[in-house]
Amino acid sequence: TSKQRAAAAYLGELAEAGERAILYARHPGTLEWMARRLQEGGVRSVVLHGGRSIASRTRALDEEFRQGSAPVVLATFGTGDRGLNLPQAGHVLLLDRDW
Repeated sequence: TSKQRAAAAYLGELAEAGERAILYARHPGTLEWMARRLQEGGVRSVVLHGGRSIASRTRALDEEFRQGSAPVVLATFGTGDRGLNLPQAGHVLLLDRDW
């Protein structure tokens, strides 16, 4: 959708400026689409959803975002609603097509 494309473009701009961001969405498919779109633009991201084990999500978050070079976290509301404290991110986007 145009909203998804706009969010991807904005995340790309933030990454180019050296900023870090979190994008929340309801559906894992939206996050996977966003990750592919960002990758096409040369932007690394970490995808967090219930289809990945907690250990895998934690490892990716620590190694790729907190201590690594991925400037974007893509998370479902369910995986990111409790205890996700990411002071490294200066921007938060909500992308929910159900609204």
